[in-house]
Amino acid sequence: MSDLRPTPTRLRLLADVTRHRVYRHPDGTSHVAGGRQVTAAIADMVAAGWVEIDPATDVSDYQVAYWRLTDTGRAVLAQHGGAS
Repeated sequence: MSDLRPTPTRLRLLADVTRHRVYRHPDGTSHVAGGRQVTAAIADMVAAGWVEIDPATDVSDYQVAYWRLTDTGRAVLAQHGGAS
């Protein structure tokens, strides 16, 4: 299990992931729809096993791919109040 803490900011980002608002740009950076870059936060969540790229959206090196929650990420979000 990871030592990553479910802070309010991380929980909001997990909720954004559930709404398909967080994507990986072809240049490797990650963003929330609207432009806010979240590359470091997503990298921490990947390392913790909370999120992964949705393979159904990872179809080209030239298009964005969307992040999705893992079972662990869904459990973290549910344990701390769910997507609000």
